[in-house]
Amino acid sequence: MAVLRPLLCLLFALSSNVAFAAYYEARSDPTPRKCGTEPNQSFVNNVESNFAAQKLAGPVKIICYETIDVYWHVIKAGDTLAEGDLPHYQIKDSIKATNSHFSGLGLKLNLKSVDRTTNATWFNYVAPNLPTNTAMKNSLRKGGAADLNIYTVGFKGGPGKGLLGYATFPSTYESNPKDDGIVIQWSTVPGGSNVNYDEGKTLTHELGHWLGLYHTFQGAIVQELATM
Repeated sequence: MAVLRPLLCLLFALSSNVAFAAYYEARSDPTPRKCGTEPNQSFVNNVESNFAAQKLAGPVKIICYETIDVYWHVIKAGDTLAEGDLPHYQIKDSIKATNSHFSGLGLKLNLKSVDRTTNATWFNYVAPNLPTNTAMKNSLRKGGAADLNIYTVGFKGGPGKGLLGYATFPSTYESNPKDDGIVIQWSTVPGGSNVNYDEGKTLTHELGHWLGLYHTFQGAIVQELATM
């Protein structure tokens, strides 16, 4: 019997127009969003096949929690805001903004802890599937499948240059639990310096992925989930 990400049941329980409203509202920015969460078609097909097999095998166990504990990891190149050293109030404002965006679903993030790591390589050069991503998450990740780990970085160079964020999907947790979590650009938090992306919506967008939502052009899985 498969176990799905906590709170996905809230998405299944509501109509798609309502359940995904907060997620897509976070995509309404005036300029294209640079999101690094881009599963290829093979990944999408595999996830859909697994869901279909689970439906044939029997009921899916859906575990629901109203609150998700958050472990926030500030990755910085130095001790200034320009180097990624976010003040605590901006982290709290990020949690508050995301809770507001998802309030219609009953989802609530609870800031469990904040830690700070000075590592210029991670801050500047982390990206999906790179050794920097693996080293950072293997070193810092806390909690279990029900807990959300958020990493704030700079995306200053390398393959990840200019990204706003990326996230893992629930289906990858079992095979690689240490990789689970969300990585966002530090300047996209509320009051950040990234013009057009300074309201905290990047975290909301990536949280949608972490809960199992794809982009609109990858919408086949949304229909599959809605039938479960």
